[in-house]
Amino acid sequence: MARAVEVASVICTAVFAGGSLLVSTTVVPSFSAMDPAEFLDWFKTYGPRMGMTLFPFDVGGVVFCGWSFLSALKAGQNQLPWALASACMAGTLVLLPLYFGRANAAFIEKTIDVGQVHAEIASWSSWQWVRTGLSVAAVVAAGWGVLDRPSK
Repeated sequence: MARAVEVASVICTAVFAGGSLLVSTTVVPSFSAMDPAEFLDWFKTYGPRMGMTLFPFDVGGVVFCGWSFLSALKAGQNQLPWALASACMAGTLVLLPLYFGRANAAFIEKTIDVGQVHAEIASWSSWQWVRTGLSVAAVVAAGWGVLDRPSK
């Protein structure tokens, strides 16, 4: 069971990291190229869909990395990779209420001044790169955890 949970950790973190990289490198630059009003219309329609596509993998990464950490702790194995993976994925999740919830709501509800949209997109991009970096680090740490597991 522990091996399956570890593999689920890698899968969830890798899918989330891949999605985050796609958003950071492709989607966000297209935001900056849009007219602010056009962007707000786009985000109202597709922003929630984008978030709900990645959210289960974010939560899954937190849950499975945490479970792998507890399993390693219980088995007396190296917990460091799983502690790092868990912390990184928890960081991606914590950013939702700390920044993205407010920013996304302002875009979706169009409560942001149109003149401030591009500045907020730049801020959103910076925070998205933080999430991307954390998720990539989680993949590396989870991979380390899987490879570091003693064979039986």
